[in-house]
Parts: sequence; C-alpha cells; structure tokens
Amino acid sequence: MRLALYFRFFGGFTSLYFVSGLRNVTLDDNDPAIVYSVGWNESTADNPFDFGGSLHFSNNSTASASVTFRGVAVYLTSPFWSSGVAAQVVLDGQGPFAIDLEDYRVPAERGLGRETIRSQIVWSATDLPDTNHTMVISVPPGVEYVVLDGLMYVFPSFSNSPYSSPAHPASQFTANNPVNVASAPPTSASIVDVTATPVVNAASTNVKRNIVVGSLFAAAMLILVVIVLL
Repeated sequence: MRLALYFRFFGGFTSLYFVSGLRNVTLDDNDPAIVYSVGWNESTADNPFDFGGSLHFSNNSTASASVTFRGVAVYLTSPFWSSGVAAQVVLDGQGPFAIDLEDYRVPAERGLGRETIRSQIVWSATDLPDTNHTMVISVPPGVEYVVLDGLMYVFPSFSNSPYSSPAHPASQFTANNPVNVASAPPTSASIVDVTATPVVNAASTNVKRNIVVGSLFAAAMLILVVIVLL
C-alpha cells in the first residue's frame, strides 16, 4: 500500500514536470522547411525591418507558400507597409484568414511600397493538438502583394521531434486577429527582435523557472514520502 502511494505521488509530480516544458522553432523566410511555389521573389537588401534581414514577396495571384510543422501553436511575423500588402492563411484546410498588413497611419503608396513598422507577430493560432499541421500562405483576393517574413511554432518539450507524428488536421483551434495599426502604433511587447538568429530555441525563461521549481518540489515531496515510509 505504501509502495503504491509512493509511485502515485512520484508519478503525479513527474507529470507536472513534463507538462510545464515547451520549446519553439523559429523559421526565417528562406528556411528550407518553407516550400514556395513559382512566382515568389526574395528581397536582397539587409533590411532591419525584416526578421532575419530579408523576406519573400509576390504579386502573383496563384503564388503560395506552405510549411508543415508539429506543435500546439503557430505565430506568423511580418512588417507593416505603406501600401495594400496582405496575406491569407489556411491552416489544416480551415480558413482562409485574411491578414491586413497596410499601415494606415502613413500616406498610401503604389506597388509594394515601403516598410513602416518592423516585423512583429501579426497572426497566431493556438490550442492546436500536438500533431502535424500544414499552413499555406497566399495572396488574398483583391490584393496586389503578399509577403512572408517568418513564423514560429511551439511544441511540448517531451515530444520526440517537431516532425515525428503523422499528419492529423486540427478539428478546432483559436485563430487570433492581427494588430490594427490604423490609429496607434503597436506595443513594444509584440515586436520581434529582428537581430535574433532563427534557431531552435530552448524553453522560455518562465517555462525554465517552472520546470526548476516543479523539479525541486517533486524532489522535496519524494523525500517526505520516503521519510513517511521509513
């Protein structure tokens, strides 16, 4: 009976340890994981407004870009523009979700225009099941240009690999609307650090702190259970 109680305590706190861990993968626009159709162009200048210094753009109405990832959330990043630039997202066949990337605080310009606000999170989908997902980015109807700057997806740290599960479309998820910059600039909290190198990052500081605290608490409870058993 005591042995069973010990394993119940230990198993419960071990579960807390694993649940608290998350990792993220950041993909720049030129990452080979992103598959582009014909009709895309890549910016050549090292632009501080772009994540990683560059981005892909297209004015081809049939152009699309797709990426398959495993995770529980995905975030799309892009700068804002002085022209009618937008993007359309389809996730696991659901959507499309239109993302308006025009900065209405500045005079409108023709064509691709210029970047006015540096790259930040403009759209996200959360509450995804921990399995493979496919996201497709294309030109929304009635829009001349689409851009793709970067994206980040999040997966539990106990998953074997970001690509290790069979693909199962999400039946339900939460899609979050982009920031509206028509009347006010975006908050600094949402701005992506464009100087960061796109890499597979470890868990965030808060997640690390939760893991450490959870581990210490689990160890303390284990010692307490052992003392009780003795």
